[in-house]
Amino acid sequence: MEPAPPTSVELRDLASRCIDRSYDAVYNLATTLPNTAPEERRDEALKQFQDTHTIFKKLLVLTRWSVQSPVADKCAELLAEAKSFTDQTNETNDRLYFLHADLDRAKERTYDLNTAIDVLFGGSYTRLPRVINYAMHPRELPEVDEEASIAEIDDILRFRLIEERIPDKFTHIDVHEGFVTAAAAGEFEMVFTVDGTKPDSLWLVASVNTVLTDPDAAAAYKHLASTSSLRIIQNNAPTDTHYMQLKILIQKRLNQSTTPLVDASDIMRDFCCSLALRILLAQGQLLTDTRWTQNIVQFVPHADDALDIVYWKHWSKPYEQATDGSFSVEEMRRRFNQTAREFPKAGLCVRLFADNATTAASSSSSSRDLLSVQLFPSPPPELLVLYPTLMDELKVPTNMYGLSAEHFLLGAMHVHAASALFCLERHLVHTTAADRSGHATLAATGDPVILSRTSARSFRLSRLDSTAHAPLEVSFDVRTGHFAVFCLAAASSPRVDYAIKQVEAMLQTQCKVPLPGITTTGVFALVFQDERSLHAAIAFALREIVAHELCSFAASCANMEVQRVHQHHGAAMDALGLSNQHTLYFELLRAKDSSVYMVVELDNVAELKLGARDNDDWVRTPTFSVLQLTKSSSTVKFFERFPAIRRGAISSVDTAGKKRKRDLSFVSALFLHVAGLCHQRTQWHYMDSFARKYSVQATHAPKESFASFPFPERINPAPLAAQAILGTLRKSRGMDLTVQVKQAPFEYVLGPTTEGTKPKHHTALANGNLVYRHPPTLKYQPENPIEPMLAHLIMHVKPMAEFGIKLHKTLSALDRYTDAPDGHFFAERADPFGFTLSCRDENAVTRRIMIEHKIIHQHPRGAFVLSSQPNDHVLLPFIQDAFNSHKKSSLLVEVLERTTIPLAILSTAVTTELAGHKAMNDQLADSNATNDDAFDVEQPYADKAFVPSNLVLLPRSQTHVRLTYADRCGVDIFFLANETVNIQSAPCLVRVPSCAMPGGVNVAHETFGETLRHVLFPEMASL
Repeated sequence: MEPAPPTSVELRDLASRCIDRSYDAVYNLATTLPNTAPEERRDEALKQFQDTHTIFKKLLVLTRWSVQSPVADKCAELLAEAKSFTDQTNETNDRLYFLHADLDRAKERTYDLNTAIDVLFGGSYTRLPRVINYAMHPRELPEVDEEASIAEIDDILRFRLIEERIPDKFTHIDVHEGFVTAAAAGEFEMVFTVDGTKPDSLWLVASVNTVLTDPDAAAAYKHLASTSSLRIIQNNAPTDTHYMQLKILIQKRLNQSTTPLVDASDIMRDFCCSLALRILLAQGQLLTDTRWTQNIVQFVPHADDALDIVYWKHWSKPYEQATDGSFSVEEMRRRFNQTAREFPKAGLCVRLFADNATTAASSSSSSRDLLSVQLFPSPPPELLVLYPTLMDELKVPTNMYGLSAEHFLLGAMHVHAASALFCLERHLVHTTAADRSGHATLAATGDPVILSRTSARSFRLSRLDSTAHAPLEVSFDVRTGHFAVFCLAAASSPRVDYAIKQVEAMLQTQCKVPLPGITTTGVFALVFQDERSLHAAIAFALREIVAHELCSFAASCANMEVQRVHQHHGAAMDALGLSNQHTLYFELLRAKDSSVYMVVELDNVAELKLGARDNDDWVRTPTFSVLQLTKSSSTVKFFERFPAIRRGAISSVDTAGKKRKRDLSFVSALFLHVAGLCHQRTQWHYMDSFARKYSVQATHAPKESFASFPFPERINPAPLAAQAILGTLRKSRGMDLTVQVKQAPFEYVLGPTTEGTKPKHHTALANGNLVYRHPPTLKYQPENPIEPMLAHLIMHVKPMAEFGIKLHKTLSALDRYTDAPDGHFFAERADPFGFTLSCRDENAVTRRIMIEHKIIHQHPRGAFVLSSQPNDHVLLPFIQDAFNSHKKSSLLVEVLERTTIPLAILSTAVTTELAGHKAMNDQLADSNATNDDAFDVEQPYADKAFVPSNLVLLPRSQTHVRLTYADRCGVDIFFLANETVNIQSAPCLVRVPSCAMPGGVNVAHETFGETLRHVLFPEMASL
C-alpha cells in the first residue's frame, strides 16, 4: 500500500504553533523558577532558551525551503511516471518469457504410434525399466560363500583404514565380520562398513552409541559418579531419536567428505561435548541450590558450546574502558578477533568449551580431552614453573561418568588462590633467584625475613631474628574468596592478635584482582588501594611476633620482666630517639632509686663496627641498648646502644652452670648474650660512679675485662691494710670485686675445697686478698655493688679480722693454731669471712664450731653467730651471748673445750642407752612370739627399769646443765677446767645417793660416760 501524499500546511499556522509552544514553555519556567534552588535556576533558564532558539531556527529553515516547493512537486510527478513505466516494462518481459515456455511444450507430440503398435501387436515394450521386469520375473541369486565374502570385506576395510586418515580421538579400532568398530574411551562408539568392493565405494555408518547409554559402561563406571550425578546423567542421556539423527548427519558428511572418519569423529566429539556441558550445567545448578548458597558461584552457559563458572565477583576489579578520543586496546582486540567469546565483566572464571585450540598457559587439555579448560585470568608463568603439577587439578576426566562441576570449580579456585598468594608474595618481599634458603627482605622496610612455602596455597613469613616457631602464615579461603592470616602467638598475645586481624582486614578490603578485559585471558595480578599501609601492617605484625617471643623467653628466665617504660618516661625516651611502638624494655636490675633495662628496638638497624663488612656474619636487627633510669626524677643516668653483634660470639653463651641443659634458639642465645653485655656495661658504670664519688682514679682494661682503683682513704677497714679494689667481669653476667691488702692481718687457714660445691659469695685468698662475687642470687640489687661490699667490709669483715688476730695469738701461744691433740680445739678454717674451730674426741669424731659475723634480730649492727656440727651444742646460745659481750678468744676457747667433749659424752651415753633399750624390747617381743613358756620375767638384764626417754636436759649457763628424770630426781652437771666434770644432786627434787654429799663428786672426762651409764642412770631410775 502506497503511503498517502503529504498535506500542505499554512505558514501562519505553523508560526502560530511555534509561538504558542514557546509561550507555554516560558510560562512554565516562570512558574517553577521560584521553587528551584538558586544554583540551578541559571541552568534551567539557559536550557529553555536553547530549546526555543532551536525551534525557531528549524522554522526559519523550513520557511526558506518552502519557496522551492513547486520544483519539488514537479520532480515528484516525474519520478512517479518513471516508476510506472519501469513496472510495465517488467510485466511485459515476464509475460513474453512464459509465452516462450508454453510454445516449446506445444511443439511436443502427444502420441507414439511405433510404441503403440509394438505393444498391441507384438506384446512387448522395449523401453520397460528392468526393475519392473525383475519384479514380474525374479532372478535366481547365485550361491555366495559368506565367510569368504566377510573376509574379503574385512581385507577391504583394513586397506581402506590404511588409506584413510585416522583421528586421534579413536582409542580402539576393531575390524570384525565386515564392520569397523571405532571407539573413544569413555565417550562414544561408532560402527562403519562400505557399500561395495570398489576402491571408491562410500563409507556407511551402521550405528552410533555413547557411553551414557551403554549398559556395560554404566556398570563399569558408575562408581565414578555420585548419586545426584547419576541421576543427572540419566536425565540428559541421548535417546534413539538422537542416535537416528546423528546417523543421518554423519552419513551425509561421509558421502561428501575427503576425510570421512575424521569428520565423523568431530561430529560425535561435538555431540559428546554438548552432552558434557549440559551435564555440568545441571550439576552446577544443583550446587548453587544446595552447597554453594552464598551467591559466590554462577554457572553461565554460552550458545556456542561453552560454559563459564564465575566466582569471587566481590574480589575482582572490572576492566576500565578507555575514554573517548584515546587508544583502546580492548577495541582493537575485538576488531582483530570478532568471533572470540567474551569473558565475564566481573569475577574470575574457568571456561569449559569444545575447542582444542588452547594455550599452554591457560589450559591443561590435550587433543584427546573431551573439553578444553581456560582460566580467566591465567596464572603467572613463574608460578607454573615453581609448581609444575598445579594445573593437574583441572585435568578433564577421561570418562563422561567422572564429570564433576565441583571438581572444575575447586580446581580453578585452588589455582587462582595459589596465583593470589604468589602475587602477594612478590608484592611483600624481594627474593633472589640464587638464594634457595628462603632468606628475603621486606619490600617496604628492608627487614630480613625468612619465606617458607608449605604448599602452593599458603606461605609462612617470619623475621630473621625470630625463632620461626610461630610464623605469620598467609593462606586463602576458597569458600569465601578472602585471604586468611594465622599465627600461633595470637592465642596468647592480644597485641599479636590485633596485628594479625589488622593485616587480614587490609588484605580483604584493599586487595583486588584487575580484570584484563573481556576478550583476552591476560595474566593474574593484584592491585592494592594503599600498598604502603599493607607493608607497614605486615612489618608491624612480624615485629609484634618477635616481641612476643622475646617476652615469652624473658618470662621463662629468672629475675627478668618486661615493662613499658615509654608510658611513664615518654619525654626521656623521645629524647634518646626510642620509638614507642616497636621498643621493648626488659628490666635486668631494680634498685631503690633506679632500674637498669635492656632495650630492644625492633625497627632499627645496628651500626657496623669500623672495618666490618655488611654480610651474614653480623646481627644488625634488632638493635640492643642498655638504659638506666632514676625512679624519682625520670632522668636517664646512662644509655648505650650496642653496635652490630658478630654471630660467632653468640655461640659462646655460658650454660654450664645450669642443672638441666636445653637447646636454645638463636634469638634466645642472642638475648642472653646481650643481657650479659648489659650486665657488664652496668658494672663498668658502677665502677665509674664509685670512683667519682670517692675521688679516686679508675684504671680500665676493657679487653681483659677488669678495672682497678685505689681504696678510698675516707674508709678505715683496720686492721685490714686495704690498698686497692679490683673489679673483674665474669662471662656469666657477674663481677668479682677483689680487695687487695698489703698483708693478711693474721694467718689464714683456708678450708678444704670439694668439687661440685657451689662457689661462695665471699672468698679469702692465701695472699690476704678478699674476693666478693656479685651479684648474689637476689632479684632486687642495690644501687652499686661496691657500696654493699664496703659495708660488709666495715660491719662484718673488720670485727672478724680483729677476732682472728686474737684467736691467732691465743692458739699460737699454745701451739694449737692449725692442729691440736684430742680434746682440744684448733683452727680448721680461719679467714675474715668465717672461722671453724675443730676438736677430735677419743673416738676420732671431729666436733666443729663455726663462727661468723651476721646481722641478727638482737644485734641490728651485727654480732658473732656460733653454730655446731655434727650435733647441736645446747650451750651455744649462752656462749654466744657471753662472747658478744667480752669478745675474748681465750675465754671462748676455754669454755668450748670445757663443754664440747663432756656434752658429746653425755649425748653418746644417752644414745647408747636408748639403742639398748629398743633392742631389748625387740628381743622380748620376738621371744613372746616364738615361745611364751620359755620367757622368764625375773631374768635380770642391765638397767631394766631405766627409760632413756624420761631424761630431760635443761641448759642453765655456759658451763652448767641440769639433767632430770621423770620429774622425780635430777642432777646438776658443771663443766670444770682440767677435763673434769662436777655432778651434784639437784635441789627441790629427790636426792640421788651417789652425789648427795655437799659439793657433789668430781669425775674425769675418761670416766664420765661409765659413771653415767652404770651409776647415775640406775640410781635415778630406782628412785
